[in-house]
Amino acid sequence: LGNLLFYTDGDTVWDKFHFLMTNGTGLLGCGNYGSTAQATVIIPYPGNTNLFYIITNDCGENLCVNGLNYSIVDMTLNGGNGDVTNKNVLLFAPGMEALATVKHCNNSFYWLVSHQYGNNNFMVFLIDSSGISGPNIYSIGTSYNYYYGWFRFSSDGNKLATAFYNILPYNELFDFDTETGIISNKIQLNGYG
Repeated sequence: LGNLLFYTDGDTVWDKFHFLMTNGTGLLGCGNYGSTAQATVIIPYPGNTNLFYIITNDCGENLCVNGLNYSIVDMTLNGGNGDVTNKNVLLFAPGMEALATVKHCNNSFYWLVSHQYGNNNFMVFLIDSSGISGPNIYSIGTSYNYYYGWFRFSSDGNKLATAFYNILPYNELFDFDTETGIISNKIQLNGYG
């Protein structure tokens, strides 16, 4: 309905009244440095309107050693204002600062895409009513030996763009299959991100 439920900076979670949630501090979104390019994203838990995932990403200043993690907010707790019930569950490490999400073609599930550090492995996770599964690994494009970057999906979810400001003299564009999560067909776009 567009109502504020809670919010986060990747380290701390506040409820709609701007109070700290129980267990809502110490998420691994790199708050000690505060500079992760894409530190966090909130995703509804498919099939349960009371649960939400908070996905957090570490930063280059910390060498991304904490990697990609998720925490769960349960809105049935604390009088309907929510509490963090699971915190900092590791998906993989080390990673890089880029992450993106897009809806599955069934319009109920989600895809979460991140990247390993030091190679060309995209890490693709399916988020459905059973939880988070994966990763499926797609080795395509440039081997990223740096932490900083951004991912963005096209509005229809069929393209995934990568950008690395002043690191590479080009960006990359990929096809993304919203049914299978497959990343393919790299196109190099000349010019800085």
